[in-house]
Amino acid sequence: MPKIKPKRSTKKPALTPAEDAQRAQEIILRRQQARAKRIRAMARSVTRDFHRLEAELEQHALSILHDHGFVVVHKKRHDELIDQNMSYGLRIAELEQALERATGVATPESV
Repeated sequence: MPKIKPKRSTKKPALTPAEDAQRAQEIILRRQQARAKRIRAMARSVTRDFHRLEAELEQHALSILHDHGFVVVHKKRHDELIDQNMSYGLRIAELEQALERATGVATPESV
């Protein structure tokens, strides 16, 4: 029977203290990055849930207002109406001042 030679071990040389410290720092950095990634994912999930629940709450509030007979307009339209109302108010004030200057008669508000 032939004699079997033992295989040579391909053992890596031992790490130097500097390499060992560098590997430990890399491991710590990988763990920190993984934790940060999990935290960002949780934050995105919370944000999605917040927006979903906020939309549900708004729909519920609008339905309650509608059930009680209020006319509900969308926020953008509401803002446009307020802006339009403000511009009309300013225009009316300008016209009243021009009328007062032209006629020289004091209006009840200016007294």
